[in-house]
Amino acid sequence: MDMMEESEGEQEEEMTQDQRNEGLFTAVKENNVEMVEEYLTKQAISTYEKDGWNPLLWAACNGNEEIVRLLIKHNAHSVYIQQQQKSEGAEKENPDDNDDPFVKPKDAAKCGKYTPLHWASSKGHFKVVWLLLQAGMSPLEIDMHGNTSVHQAASNAESLRVLKQFMSRGCDVAMRNARGHTPLDLATDKVTRALIEKAFATLKCTGRACNGSKFDFKNIRYYCEQCEKFFCKLCSQ
Repeated sequence: MDMMEESEGEQEEEMTQDQRNEGLFTAVKENNVEMVEEYLTKQAISTYEKDGWNPLLWAACNGNEEIVRLLIKHNAHSVYIQQQQKSEGAEKENPDDNDDPFVKPKDAAKCGKYTPLHWASSKGHFKVVWLLLQAGMSPLEIDMHGNTSVHQAASNAESLRVLKQFMSRGCDVAMRNARGHTPLDLATDKVTRALIEKAFATLKCTGRACNGSKFDFKNIRYYCEQCEKFFCKLCSQ
């Protein structure tokens, strides 16, 4: 081993866990893919949090698909999956206490103002949204203001493709946030508003398998981007 290799080895050994975590955080924030990969290899904690932010939040906000893939590979999304599971468990244990689905989550402060899916949705980062959904993150998780990712997508004209992706999964566009606003109330773009209004105006499924079943809070709409029509769950498949 030459002196240069020995020196690099000593520096790596001297790096503390806090330094590795800070290095990863900064690398993600600056969109430095190579350094992100390096710090993850050095066992930096992918869920490290600083000032209400974590690496996955920054990557989703920046729309960096490659970094999001790396972080998910190292379970950076696990804190959000656990949060979802706790919320689902609480609803099952106390069904009478959940008449209002937009109560401020108890741990909202831990994940900041928004989840990674909120950020990616509001900024129209379609591929990042897809990756987060594939990782198990829910578009119906709320922030401290009661907004779902569907609300965020509807509020930005550049996020129309994201909104269509949510609607194709059967996400309810009539859900209200903490102030009583639906995604339509937040939509300012004409095309976005027209799509949501079309959903509300479609009262029955246009498929054949269900014989034109009526849409309601149980029989929800699934949007088809190809034919631009709405179907029930049965006909959407």
